Amino acid sequence: MVRQVPFPELEFEQPIPRRLVHRAAVAEVFVTDAVELSRDRYLVAAQWPRDHALYHPDPSGLADPLLFAETIRQGLVYLAHSRLGVPLAHRFVGTHMDFRITHPERLRVGAAPPAVVLDAELSRPGDRPPHRHGLRLDAVLLVDGVPCGRGGLSLFATDERRYRLLRGPIGRPAADGDPAPDPGGGRGGGPGG
Repeated sequence: MVRQVPFPELEFEQPIPRRLVHRAAVAEVFVTDAVELSRDRYLVAAQWPRDHALYHPDPSGLADPLLFAETIRQGLVYLAHSRLGVPLAHRFVGTHMDFRITHPERLRVGAAPPAVVLDAELSRPGDRPPHRHGLRLDAVLLVDGVPCGRGGLSLFATDERRYRLLRGPIGRPAADGDPAPDPGGGRGGGPGG
């Protein structure tokens, strides 16, 4: 039996290029596609893994809700680069994230990955291009076409020089000669990646 996809205009077959969501490995990329519905509204498609190095189903077989949080982050970073022209070299700094799963039973891990879609509204609070891009994504989580959560992420993207000014001496030698650790894993850290 062929599964009916509730959003035929979206592709779920393969992830987008990892550089567009600031991820090191293809296995970490959940976003597969996005379509523009209107000037500030998008559908963002994602495929969640049934199991993952960081995100595991709970004992009752429900997907980790943090998959939703990461999908919001990836969706916002992807739209920033692909639709708004934010340069790929810009760093993202998260300022606020919230999300809530309203129908956790919809997150049951099955034999096939569900069609995960964000019905997303993109806004640009505090936007001051070209050096600082203020961004916010508010999204309703749809799993197989059924709303089951909502969430949002605010962040800003900035060039490397301004990012280093904000973050301080990350990666520079500490007083004892050892390099200072980079708490963001080298790509901006926090919800903004």
